[in-house]
Amino acid sequence: MGEALELYSFGDTDRSGKVRFLAAELGIEVVERRLGFPEHRQPDYLDKNPLGVVPTVVWRGRTMGESTAICRWLAETEGPHLVVPPGDARRPDYLWWMSASVETCEGPLVQCVVSKAGLLPPEVFERQAPMVKHKIRALAARLPATGYVVGDFSLADICVAYSVRLALGVGLLEEGAGGAWLERMKARPAAEVARFFG
Repeated sequence: MGEALELYSFGDTDRSGKVRFLAAELGIEVVERRLGFPEHRQPDYLDKNPLGVVPTVVWRGRTMGESTAICRWLAETEGPHLVVPPGDARRPDYLWWMSASVETCEGPLVQCVVSKAGLLPPEVFERQAPMVKHKIRALAARLPATGYVVGDFSLADICVAYSVRLALGVGLLEEGAGGAWLERMKARPAAEVARFFG
């Protein structure tokens, strides 16, 4: 392996999982820096990520936050085969899966998980769960029986898998949701390296 990616995270279950999964797919070594509470609010970390959130990476002299932005950057520069480019007929589907999983489902699901863990009040879960449950179930119902969300494996699969994993963890999807697609995702060696599914 070549240069290592420095990854700041809280643990295996936060959004850094998407970065670890992608890095493993790309053969990029990850050196993880685990933060405890309230280290993410300390000046040293805020210098790297002024929003005080994880993950943050340092890669080839550049520091970047926001898990999806990190993943897009890495995929576009190190693994363009994992991105569907403009002009490709699959591009609209790729953009839909990326947006539906990240923009529509992921944020409310993270709030549900954090609420269930006791780090946010229980009413946060009660408020978010009904709305996001409908959306994540509609997304899961569209997962393909064969192949991946745009045919070949792509970054969109990693993003969708993260939202599906969160929903399963808080009971907003029933066991077995995701079917054969989820089993294929779990079977990927990179998912195991990244400790993505626990």
